[in-house]
Amino acid sequence: VFQQNESNLHPHSKGCRAVRGGILARQQQQQPMVMPAPSLSSSSPVLASSLSELTDRLQDVDDLPPQQELARWLMATQNKVDEAEAMFRKSRSWRKQRGVDFVLNWKPPEVLRKYYPGGFAGFDSCGCPVWIIPYGNLDMKGMLSCISREEFMEFTLRIMETSMMLMRQNTLATGSPVYQHVFIFDMDGFSLKTATYSPTLDILKKLIAMYEANYPETLKAAYIINASKVFKLVFGIMKSMVKQNTVDKIKVLGTSGWKKPLHEAVPQEILPPQWGGTNMQFMEEVGHERTGICMGGEVPLYYQSVQQPQEIPGMGDISTLTIASRSVFKLRFTMKQKCDLRWKFKTERGAIGFGVQRRECVQPVLSREEVSAFHIMAEEETKDKDDANIEAATDAHSVPEIQITNDLEDHERNYGNVKMKYHAGTKHKADCAVELLEEVDEMGSFVEDQTIHAETVNKVSRVRSHQQLQTGVLHCEPGFTYILIFDNSHSIFRSKKLTYGVNIQKF
Repeated sequence: VFQQNESNLHPHSKGCRAVRGGILARQQQQQPMVMPAPSLSSSSPVLASSLSELTDRLQDVDDLPPQQELARWLMATQNKVDEAEAMFRKSRSWRKQRGVDFVLNWKPPEVLRKYYPGGFAGFDSCGCPVWIIPYGNLDMKGMLSCISREEFMEFTLRIMETSMMLMRQNTLATGSPVYQHVFIFDMDGFSLKTATYSPTLDILKKLIAMYEANYPETLKAAYIINASKVFKLVFGIMKSMVKQNTVDKIKVLGTSGWKKPLHEAVPQEILPPQWGGTNMQFMEEVGHERTGICMGGEVPLYYQSVQQPQEIPGMGDISTLTIASRSVFKLRFTMKQKCDLRWKFKTERGAIGFGVQRRECVQPVLSREEVSAFHIMAEEETKDKDDANIEAATDAHSVPEIQITNDLEDHERNYGNVKMKYHAGTKHKADCAVELLEEVDEMGSFVEDQTIHAETVNKVSRVRSHQQLQTGVLHCEPGFTYILIFDNSHSIFRSKKLTYGVNIQKF
């Protein structure tokens, strides 16, 4: 499902509906009878009682998941309601900060789509999604030479979200709860060179931690086939990071004798021939989407020479600047309606302080004549003068930096009380025709009140942004200017390179 060509995969997109429809139709032909999965909520009276209590505690949470999904958090915490609630809320916060609900909208780089090994095979007899990952064919070093680690992890996260989507879809299609999936990892080709490449272990550690904390009890079984002595050595190190109940679901099988136990658990009808199955349609096209198994392989030098890593995936426009030592950089956003302010950033050459403040705004009443004075056109012959006017206007009204896209059509964006319109086809702000259009209604426009003290939302504290991508989201109320603070004042001699992306999502 995730091996698409050019179209994005979203739960409600036409392409995704075509994929789901084609997959389900194929599975109905191959598996006329689906054995119902056991119901989590009814598996024991104690669990049912705890599930009812947990549901009551989470009434303040929007879009609460179905009961069979919610029960997984109780199973992961041995039916301890307090721990299950804390774990669920922490995961919800993580999803919001990382923007997980939008990961299926992200269009991955071509090298990931063509050389990340794996794919969706079908559903087992209980309706659980089955994924095949030929991990031994992964060229991690070649991959990381043209993409960032964050992009690799984002693509893996995309697989998880696609699998969760398929579970929910099959639950609706069959009427039986589906809450787990099966993974088959083929380690044929896994070498000592791969095992000793340090980023491989680092990424695996982060992925395991992410999976355990945010997708508890979703693993029905994992079959690791063609496992060499080298892999078994690595697995012995890695399994200490995995919870015991997850380790118990992992079956490590050698280079021979793996077909029988695999076929006892997974129908041969959905497995491609190289895994002992009879499915000859595993590379078929459904709509414009590819539903086959990508075999991975060595990344060609072409991609390593032309592909530029996307340091912060899924955020659109990215900005980079240098914050001098003993300096502070601030981004200001004045909000006119309720919205979420989402950010991601990383630094080079050390940690940085980060915090959020907000300041209440006033609403001066402006006439239409006054508004028209803010109309600015950046012409080529008066480029320097108009750039100064643009910067002065944005500073005066707390408008974030204008970002230019390369879209083929004209574009409009709204930031707080100012609408920016710019003509596409140019890459530099000075070459672009820009209009600042003040939106004035009967109540007037919001303007930051500089006469009052800013209120602390998140206290400035040092974060290890040079080691890990920092993400966050803040629910914003109208009538306030929100200030993102990047503080390098603690550094006496060293400047920091900051790369950041900010999105505003309206309700």
